[in-house]
Amino acid sequence: MGTRGAHLPRRKERVQTRNRHVLAKGAESTSVKCFFTEVEAKKELGMEFVVVYDSDVKLNAFAVEEALQRALQHIPLGRRLWRHAAMGQKEPATLPDDNVYKVFITYSFVVQAAIKDNTCIVIP
Repeated sequence: MGTRGAHLPRRKERVQTRNRHVLAKGAESTSVKCFFTEVEAKKELGMEFVVVYDSDVKLNAFAVEEALQRALQHIPLGRRLWRHAAMGQKEPATLPDDNVYKVFITYSFVVQAAIKDNTCIVIP
């Protein structure tokens, strides 16, 4: 997760923070944090995803993603992979009308074991 803004149509204030990486490589990392690439996360951590919602209306997808993240915000880091809810784009991008916007849930049955054996660490 890199730097992203926040689209907050129902809130008056914006969280002044950035989403940062939640997981890093553990045992092989020294003082510099090494992050998993998408391919490594799939291969080494068994990351998979499921599309839970799609829409041709971007604001609808933003709202569903925000609602899911807020509902699951109580789950500790390492079990959830975002720090703050609703940290997507600030403004809807101007894109062709035929786009479909998707909301995913990413999961892994391997991450907790990797955290326990220190091949993966949670960044506080």
